Amino acid sequence: MKALWIIAVVVWSIIFAFAAIVGYLWWTLPDLAPSVTVVPIHSETLNETLYIKKTVRGLMGDYRVIVISRSCVERFEPDPSFEYVYPGTDLFFFRFADDTLLVYCQRESEVPPYLTTGIVIKQIDKSQPAWKDLPDTYFRRGIRTIKVPQEHVAK
Repeated sequence: MKALWIIAVVVWSIIFAFAAIVGYLWWTLPDLAPSVTVVPIHSETLNETLYIKKTVRGLMGDYRVIVISRSCVERFEPDPSFEYVYPGTDLFFFRFADDTLLVYCQRESEVPPYLTTGIVIKQIDKSQPAWKDLPDTYFRRGIRTIKVPQEHVAK
């Protein structure tokens, strides 16, 4: 009878320890679900909307991609045939005025052959010396950016 009691205590101790470890990991690990930010760009004169979408995923938030698309769907896989695709982009700035979307990027995307839009999209290579201070001065220039959600910022 004493051996049965010892076995029961050991089994319950193991179950309790396992539950404590699972609970600790549940509350301390970051959310691994993809985080998506969608920014609509609407032209009143053309009555047309483009969407700039940024997805961040991975344990350290190290997978990042930004697309310019006609689709507002948040869950997406980049399609270079229908979207401008900027993979691995940390710094991405844009400005919309007079039915023209100016995109300040580290590397230009290929122009998607099947994207039909009346909005003019101009890509400006941000690696040029004239734009070296852009991360510090973009707000004063009327330029916007897409922020990385805090839960995906590497510590």
